[in-house]
Amino acid sequence: MLLLIYLLRSGTFIVYEGEQVVVTMFGKLFSRAYTEAGIYFRAPLIHRTRYFEKRIMTLMIYEKDVPTKDRYLINVTAAVHWRISDVVKFISEIDNEDNNARAELHLANMAASTIRFVIAEHKLIEIVRSTNYLRHKLDLYDVTTDEDLSPEDLEIRMNGSNEMITTPIYYGRAFLVRKMTDEIALRANEFGMDIVNVVLTDLNYNEWVKDGVYRRMRLEREAIAEELRSEGDSKIQEVNGIISTKYNEIIAPAKNAAEKIKGKGDAEALVTYAKEYKKDLKFYNFWRTIEAYKETFPNMEKSVLSSKSDFLKVLQERPVSPKDDVSSKDDKSPP
Repeated sequence: MLLLIYLLRSGTFIVYEGEQVVVTMFGKLFSRAYTEAGIYFRAPLIHRTRYFEKRIMTLMIYEKDVPTKDRYLINVTAAVHWRISDVVKFISEIDNEDNNARAELHLANMAASTIRFVIAEHKLIEIVRSTNYLRHKLDLYDVTTDEDLSPEDLEIRMNGSNEMITTPIYYGRAFLVRKMTDEIALRANEFGMDIVNVVLTDLNYNEWVKDGVYRRMRLEREAIAEELRSEGDSKIQEVNGIISTKYNEIIAPAKNAAEKIKGKGDAEALVTYAKEYKKDLKFYNFWRTIEAYKETFPNMEKSVLSSKSDFLKVLQERPVSPKDDVSSKDDKSPP
């Protein structure tokens, strides 16, 4: 019974999801690769099973002081995503008894040399940026909805503007990454490996070139900012012109009408004043003199006026009391 259980156990093997298995006999391949999950049979004591990953694996590449075409040194960190596509070729080309360590060493060497070669053929800005164009100001600053835009501005918002940056780009980062992926995949295919993609996860400048690079980046950003400011100033002038035109169209007629009404009121007031003043000319002269005093005396700091001046006549007149008024009437009565 125990022998039967042992033979049954050693005569079968299980392939799990995410794994692929090959059967060897005396160190040599005996059968095809088993890539589908399930239970399979083998000869006990003779056949041996070897398990390999079927899932995508990640290999990190760290390269220091990689030179660019314009002689900058950068530190590159890249992630290579790969998987075993042909396990038979993989075993034949790489003796992989050490848990993929030798395969990863081969892949790391291929990836590092390819990354260095591609970067050395291009300028630094080609590795940093992927496009020549800047997003239009509508995409960043304008809060209008799509319905408020003209067809031309809507096209700019959706696809970006045709405004070029200071330094033109001919290839761009996306193209270079695809080129790295294709070249590494071509070499890795010989070892039964499939390269899914290559991702540049980090680019750092060498310490002695950081200041120069940052200065150039700052100048480029300042040039773009100055251009945006000039566009903003132009827009302000345009809006102010529209406001001034609308102001003149609305306010000027209103002011004109107000002046007419005011002039009409002043004319009517003068007529009314004239009628009233004619009734008592002495009171009118007295009132005008008081008004003149109110306007003149506060503004006089040092002035000398004669006591006989007509201007001071009102101040010099003695008020008439009721008793004097009565006596004066008695003196004027007939004897």
